Amino acid sequence: MGSTKVTPFFTNYGYHPRFLPDLGTQNEETPEVSEYAMALGRHHEELRAEMKEAQMAQTEQANRARHPDPVMEPGDRVWLKRKNI
Repeated sequence: MGSTKVTPFFTNYGYHPRFLPDLGTQNEETPEVSEYAMALGRHHEELRAEMKEAQMAQTEQANRARHPDPVMEPGDRVWLKRKNI
């Protein structure tokens, strides 16, 4: 799910699957089912890649506004707020 709050399947098809076919229990493999499963897997990978890219862009933007903590040594003078004393 992640940041979209929906599954990749729902993102691609607009509905949640009612069942997941168990491809391992079939005696003969149906090409359509295999193709569908592979296409669905590709869609999931594409969504993961897009979400990762969006997260990296958000992280980069957030880090631009951040400043590193100042390095202080014993004996340095600093300003204090009275409410914290």
